[in-house]
Amino acid sequence: MKDTKDIIIFDPHIDGKRLNSITSALKKKRYSVRGFRTVEEYSLHIERSKPDAILLRLPEGLSAKNLKLFTDHAPIIGVLDKYEDRLIKKAFKAGIDEFVMLPYNAAEIHLKVECCLRKQLRNTELERER
Repeated sequence: MKDTKDIIIFDPHIDGKRLNSITSALKKKRYSVRGFRTVEEYSLHIERSKPDAILLRLPEGLSAKNLKLFTDHAPIIGVLDKYEDRLIKKAFKAGIDEFVMLPYNAAEIHLKVECCLRKQLRNTELERER
């Protein structure tokens, strides 16, 4: 298993200063973070590299179809502007694995990514046993 975990942040609204802050904090935890603002940038990257987890800023009109581009590649951690039961339920039904609230918090991101990766490993082990 590789030492560094690759994390993608897909957020059309994130600024460079905030992304650099998150990247610096997570680098200490052996994470490599890449930020994307457009689907085109993300698509080019994902053709070459499979991330360990994706932080995805959730749009208001979220659907499973919208998430399809992202869910085939790694666990999804949805990023929400505000706590809203309706949107959270819709996001989980659409396929996210976890969620975090803005503003971004590197410690929370680290915990959520580790949680997703543990679940993924457990599911893989269960599948092998079948």
